[in-house]
Amino acid sequence: MVQKIQKILQDQSGAAMIIVLVFFVIAMAVGASLLVASSTAGGNAANALYEQQAYFSAKSAGQMLQAELAKIVITVTKTTVSAASGSTTTRTVTGNDVSLPFYPMAYDAVTAALEGSSSTYDFTLSGVEDMGDVSVNLTAGRDYLLRGLITTEYQDYSYLLHADFDPVVSSDTQVSATGSTAEGNLVTTTVVTTTIRWSLNAFYPQP
Repeated sequence: MVQKIQKILQDQSGAAMIIVLVFFVIAMAVGASLLVASSTAGGNAANALYEQQAYFSAKSAGQMLQAELAKIVITVTKTTVSAASGSTTTRTVTGNDVSLPFYPMAYDAVTAALEGSSSTYDFTLSGVEDMGDVSVNLTAGRDYLLRGLITTEYQDYSYLLHADFDPVVSSDTQVSATGSTAEGNLVTTTVVTTTIRWSLNAFYPQP
């Protein structure tokens, strides 16, 4: 009788041990999956943060460029003097403030456009808090349109942002004359003054 009881207890103890082991294995599997999920979620959150920081840096650089370009006014003055002997035309390009950091680039871009050429400029923007160094490629077309490609990196992530700056062009024409046709000494002077500014059209990400 005692042996039977011992055998029953041993059988029950073995079964209980198996059940405990099964639950232990299940608990380990669940814990491991939760740990992997937690690590993945943490990695994704960090990656999203890096991408967001790269975007903000590019946007800050674009806004800085926008603010600086908005300060620049380039004036093109074309003067044509016509007389019985023929006509002559002169052209001058001036600006409102040569001390502005992007004035030389704008002046050069307008001068190139007047000659029928486009131009490209590569430079780095730095010194802005929380922005880091940002690379900018700016292309000036023959129609004065400025297209920028802003590239920034944060950790292992980079972000490309396009920025289009539309030209705002206005012109004024003044005509004056001296002498007379009857006397054959009529001289007509035509002055066309064109002012060029730039305004942001849009920011949009690299497709």
